[in-house]
Amino acid sequence: LEHSVSNFDRFIDTFNNNEKNIRLILTTGYIPVNLSYISKLHLSALSTNEVKNVISKYLRLHNRHPRVADEVAEVLVTNQLLHNPQLLSSVLYDLRAFGNHNNIKDKIAEYSATQEALAVYKVIIKNWEAVMPVILDSKILVWIAYSHYGLAEDDIKRIAGLCEEKENLWHQLFFLIEPYMEWNGDRLQFADRRLKSAIIDRYKGDESCIKNTMILYFQNINLPIERQYDELPYLYEDMNRMDDLLTYLLNLNVFRYAHTNRHKKDALIKHWSNFELSDFNQYLNVLNNGIEKTEYITTLYELSNFLYF
Repeated sequence: LEHSVSNFDRFIDTFNNNEKNIRLILTTGYIPVNLSYISKLHLSALSTNEVKNVISKYLRLHNRHPRVADEVAEVLVTNQLLHNPQLLSSVLYDLRAFGNHNNIKDKIAEYSATQEALAVYKVIIKNWEAVMPVILDSKILVWIAYSHYGLAEDDIKRIAGLCEEKENLWHQLFFLIEPYMEWNGDRLQFADRRLKSAIIDRYKGDESCIKNTMILYFQNINLPIERQYDELPYLYEDMNRMDDLLTYLLNLNVFRYAHTNRHKKDALIKHWSNFELSDFNQYLNVLNNGIEKTEYITTLYELSNFLYF
């Protein structure tokens, strides 16, 4: 389940009223085993009354007059898109930040007219840009969107070129986007892939420049190998920089890290699927003369086995 304003009472009632022992798996990935013994809970869109209740409770909680909350609910409930809890919560966050007595009707009319999820998020992005022009200038949002595992705050500040005097701009921006984000360790990423897609679409003309800038950052910055490995090979692939990708994958330190880390080995296999074994043979001839440390020989042997078998 994605980060959202969900109607949790609905789930509790479902469990309490079911006589069987329900074992529930929540996943966004493929599970390659037979799960026929798992009971299935079919999730559906919120009902009209549930949407109204969520809107009224949320807006009243944040000091909106009950009459205003009810008026907003009556308009937004007509858009079936907003019966999705994730999109509904995103709209409510935005109304809380930008809606006021003078513009509330225009805001809800804009949302009620959207026909797809990307359009909902494009309205939100437009509101962010209106109050924070630095978003447009520094492309902060798109740096995060193009990252594979998210960016740490220090990464964002450095890539976007925010000096100490301008760090307060990042704090203001973070206040706006925080409800739409999730933390992956110390890294930030967007909680909803559709928001990520909307941001990429908004800045699509700058993709090449932005990704090459990110490559330079991850190539040169003194980062732990695990941070570099989570981003750099994907960026090389995106930009079709296969010579750089091959050289990176054949760095014995990189290989040793990925090959011995069970969470990274699948990605290593995927990256290597871009190449033929002849690419590896060619590089080995150069590499053979440069091995000095005995522990690298063991790693090289593992690399040979990995590629050939």
